[in-house]
Amino acid sequence: MTDIRPQASDAPASVVIVTFNSADTIGACVASVPAHVEVVVVDQASTDETVAAAAAARSDAVIVRAETNRGFGAGCNLGAANSAGDVIVFLNPDAQLGVDGGQPLIEALRRPGVGLVGPRILDQAGRDVTRCRVWGDPLRDVLNLVCPQRVLPVSLRQDVPASDPVYVAGGPVAYVQGACMAIMRPVFDHVHGFDEAFFLYSEEEDLAGRLRAEGLAVWLEPRATITHIGHTSTDKTGQFAAEQYFRSRAVLYRRRYGALEGFAGSLLLVGGLLLLLLTTPLRTVLGIRKAETVRFCLAGLRGIAAAMLRQPVRPPGQRSA
Repeated sequence: MTDIRPQASDAPASVVIVTFNSADTIGACVASVPAHVEVVVVDQASTDETVAAAAAARSDAVIVRAETNRGFGAGCNLGAANSAGDVIVFLNPDAQLGVDGGQPLIEALRRPGVGLVGPRILDQAGRDVTRCRVWGDPLRDVLNLVCPQRVLPVSLRQDVPASDPVYVAGGPVAYVQGACMAIMRPVFDHVHGFDEAFFLYSEEEDLAGRLRAEGLAVWLEPRATITHIGHTSTDKTGQFAAEQYFRSRAVLYRRRYGALEGFAGSLLLVGGLLLLLLTTPLRTVLGIRKAETVRFCLAGLRGIAAAMLRQPVRPPGQRSA
């Protein structure tokens, strides 16, 4: 493709933050953004004090109030449309930029052929929890669902091994974690932003796949850091999050492989969930995957069914009785 990326060395940036009941974390998130960088907060019909907390932490923040919660990708697209920077940094509301202020992300976008950049991710204790993943497929997804990681060959695991040099030196990866991603606006516009069919999860993998089709790579830049608390929103709606994860996998299969192969991939994932469900008592006795409960499996099955039937998502607080 023609190089549509402007020079990023001095490009003004906008940080887009999509929120839903994020009052407990949004203040620190917004405060971590350098004063010269535009902040755009897209609030997706929160029922707590998210908007007030964001405005208190950054009085010049652009606040976009969405009437409904249409999902992470739709919120990001709305934020991008209301931002002014040549570089757009999508940042989770439970994350904070490091002392670098995101500048290494912008610098990495100058590399030839790079379309999207993600940072090193630290947890609250300062531990490195960065995880890059290989391209997902139904068989790999099922194996990682039903098999303990210690028995899976490295070649079949979802995560790039922690010993891989890319975590230290940086470099191209299949896709980066969605907690923080930087992209040039012309590139984002060229690929039409996030696919809003994904309500939650897998949107970053889908975006990376479309960038790859345009000859652009995704880059991990470990010089840039964020602190990510993680799961603060999804923990409040755990079964909904599980449902959306599996719904998004089924949507991704359909987008990537077409209707017929996508349907077959979804059925394979259904089989994996049923196997997990049937072996839950044995796994509990053996101490394997205790977190994988019956409700988790049933939520996953609901999500796949919703994707296969192309049912609209009913977010928490907007679900019918």
